[in-house]
Amino acid sequence: MRYMLILSFITFILFSGGSMSAKDFNSQEIQRLIEEMKKEVPESELVRLERGIRTIAPRFTGEDGDLSAFVRENFIKDKELLDRTFERIVNNMEVLNGSMLVISREFSKPLQLDIGEPLKVDYIFAEYNPAAHIIDDFFKNKLAFIMLLNFPPYELNEKITLSKDWDRKAWAYARLSEPFRDRIPSDVNQKVNEVFTRVDNYISEYNIYMGNL
Repeated sequence: MRYMLILSFITFILFSGGSMSAKDFNSQEIQRLIEEMKKEVPESELVRLERGIRTIAPRFTGEDGDLSAFVRENFIKDKELLDRTFERIVNNMEVLNGSMLVISREFSKPLQLDIGEPLKVDYIFAEYNPAAHIIDDFFKNKLAFIMLLNFPPYELNEKITLSKDWDRKAWAYARLSEPFRDRIPSDVNQKVNEVFTRVDNYISEYNIYMGNL
């Protein structure tokens, strides 16, 4: 019962406060921007352009500035520059995610390993998510928008249909921006981590003694 209540709470915070209020761009405005940009972009990049614009438009808020100006300044038309940008993002995200994993692993070690009775501070450290603010920060500094615009994600059914013609690079391009599909505020990410940590700890300490069934 307690486990189900915790899961219900996670669902509530995700769907009640898990996204930013997006600016309302109507379909005509988006289509007009796409048509204008098509005049400046090579034909080979038109599909990526349209998909990228349609991906970021619903995520743009009033605080993010002018969508049209952002697209014009940040859509990468040159294939070589696109490849170089991809490699740089992959490298930096690998460093960032790897560092966050090391921190989280070390912080949760007293609760995961039998190294003595956990201290009160161990529970606080384990509930802390050092990566909680990354999505929020990368939308604010526009890095998430740059990734979504130039390397737009695909739905599962689209991957199934299109992947027969994809090589490793196409797959990598399609996966790059997936962590930023949802614009989740940092406080929500932190709360989710706290709840999951408590759920995991509850399960870990739920011992059934065979001689006392």
